[in-house]
Amino acid sequence: MHCVPTAVGARSSTFDRTVAPHVGRMLARSQRRLKSDDVAWDVVQETLAHAAVDARLPEDAGGVLTHLVGLRALARLRADRRRTFHEQCACALCLESSDRDDPAANVIADETKRSVDVALARLPAQARDAMLLRHRDELPYEEIARRLAIPLGTVRSRLARARDLMRAALEDRCSLAS
Repeated sequence: MHCVPTAVGARSSTFDRTVAPHVGRMLARSQRRLKSDDVAWDVVQETLAHAAVDARLPEDAGGVLTHLVGLRALARLRADRRRTFHEQCACALCLESSDRDDPAANVIADETKRSVDVALARLPAQARDAMLLRHRDELPYEEIARRLAIPLGTVRSRLARARDLMRAALEDRCSLAS
């Protein structure tokens, strides 16, 4: 339950007599514009606080107060829309989260890594060495051939064989999971 604010000091009884009959109409207008009881009461109270400070209200202040509440309600709506727009723009520019914060993505990434590690461990040593040099160390074929002291064609065939074995192992794992 909201109370009608009263002015402080000697003017309070005059202010209350001038304002009290119009608070219901002010509130109704504010609620129609803002679609929120709490925000409507805030706007009415802000309007009355400014009116109490100004203290230049005519004896029949209903129309003036209702108009002032309407203007203040519109100002609040516009400010809220601007704030919402700027917040949405800021959110679009600066994402606060990423895939690494997503628990499901983390679980899938961990399972995938384990599957690849298991498939890699099952490769013959020569194929695994070539595969690690190519994909982990990102070496060109020529450097792999030099490091393993094997011909370039052998590097290519080992990598092709390793990829085929990895593909088959990972496809088997995927078919078992589904």
